[in-house]
Amino acid sequence: RPWAPEAPAALTLRFGQALVRLRLPADWQEELRALLQPALVGDPGRADAELWIAPDTADAAEPRWALGDASRQFFAALRRDEVVPLLIDRLQALVYRHHGARLALHGAAVHWRGRNWLLPGASGAGKSTLCARLVQAGGRCYSDEIIALDDHWRPAALHLPIALKSGSWTLCGGADLEGQRERRRRDGRRLKYRWPPRFAGAAEAAAP
Repeated sequence: RPWAPEAPAALTLRFGQALVRLRLPADWQEELRALLQPALVGDPGRADAELWIAPDTADAAEPRWALGDASRQFFAALRRDEVVPLLIDRLQALVYRHHGARLALHGAAVHWRGRNWLLPGASGAGKSTLCARLVQAGGRCYSDEIIALDDHWRPAALHLPIALKSGSWTLCGGADLEGQRERRRRDGRRLKYRWPPRFAGAAEAAAP
């Protein structure tokens, strides 16, 4: 699907060393600037990958959206509240591939009290909630979704927000969650996002 030239707005985002250009219609700019503000950078003139959001006319009765990259369309006929969870999933995959990690596990990883804690588990098991609570207690986040391990089995930070399902909102608290709009996964689960104040770095990754 070619990118529509009449909607040329773009955000450039940095996640660690990965640069991603996100092209989107003007009416998405304010919402995504607010959500992705910690990753926003000035346009360096290059990007490691490109994603886009565009109108989809599959259902004229309700505005629908499509999501894709420079080579293909991933999803079509999305409701507006479904777009961001799928976008964050794509960003997770792009940033993971850019790190060139040896192994990926479905789970969260956090540095807490001098140790690296890997929290694998099925969807809904509480990985992101535990990750967010440990970060609130002073931990440093690697990721709440992908445990990325390098050749020396050290975790890598993916520099993306933590996705909290509705059952965690009261437990994790905070004005950032109270004032944020809900997003919805395609399985119906409601999400809000929280950026960790601190990501783990090379020094933390070398810990046991």
